[in-house]
Amino acid sequence: MRRTAATWLCLLLASWLPAAAGATPTPSAGPGNLLNLPLEFPLLAFNNTGTLDYDAATDLLAVDAEPVALRLAPATKPRGVRLPRDFTLRAEIDDTGALVGGIPGDDLRVRGTVELGAGFGNTTVSGVLLTGEVRDFGFQEAGPSDLFEFEVVNTGGLLSGLFASTLTVFLTSEGSSFTNSFRVDFGGGAKGTLGSVPEPRAMLLLALGLIGLAAIGRRRS
Repeated sequence: MRRTAATWLCLLLASWLPAAAGATPTPSAGPGNLLNLPLEFPLLAFNNTGTLDYDAATDLLAVDAEPVALRLAPATKPRGVRLPRDFTLRAEIDDTGALVGGIPGDDLRVRGTVELGAGFGNTTVSGVLLTGEVRDFGFQEAGPSDLFEFEVVNTGGLLSGLFASTLTVFLTSEGSSFTNSFRVDFGGGAKGTLGSVPEPRAMLLLALGLIGLAAIGRRRS
């Protein structure tokens, strides 16, 4: 069966309507799986000198690193993050690998100084750039370089308005001692990327706009 461009756009729209209407998000597949969240601009990279540590007695997973670069869009160059700078993330993970919750205060905090470039009036921002609360967690044991993923609610910071309301942190832990068990302590390096999770409403508006353009094209043909 041949489908027109408008038909495909309608299918795309239909796939996003439940989320745009406030439907309950589909939960992650469970402990031992990555969340596989999309990672969209802006993107903030943190370096490979960071550390990840898990304390089985307290269930605390702690990430300490340094943010090194901010890239606002595909067409822009990365902007270096200057000292003093730090990237901290805390979450309580039980012995099955499931998220229990965060900690008192900010689960995520990113601090530093960065110049935003000509598109933003060459504004320089300095201080707490982002804060957030961890909402979901995924992981994958992959030998000496394990993978960890966090879904984070954007709660504030100087750059908060440039990011979506939901963030994702994708982390690689090199030299990791993780053995797919949260019943024992483990640790390793920490490097990765923080980005925005696309907003369903933005996708809805995009789909509506594309459908409108397709309808105009049909009338002109």
